[in-house]
Amino acid sequence: MSIKSVALGNEYDTELALRIRQTLKALKAKRVGTWWGLGGSQEILSATYKIKGQKINFESETYMGVTLTGAQEAVDLFLQAFNR
Repeated sequence: MSIKSVALGNEYDTELALRIRQTLKALKAKRVGTWWGLGGSQEILSATYKIKGQKINFESETYMGVTLTGAQEAVDLFLQAFNR
């Protein structure tokens, strides 16, 4: 299985966060885990979902933005729906 990682945008972009949630809902993705941490001025939020049996992970980190990582097939499926 090939892993793919894509930067989606800024961590403070509320429109981006809304589009991600709408896309996950449209794909009937199931959240299977979340994690949040704070270290100094860095805040990290990680959320893992399953799409058609494959996991994808969204990580939002201060100054780094929002990154999507997972099985290439699942990431590509998400991106196709996201970019419509």
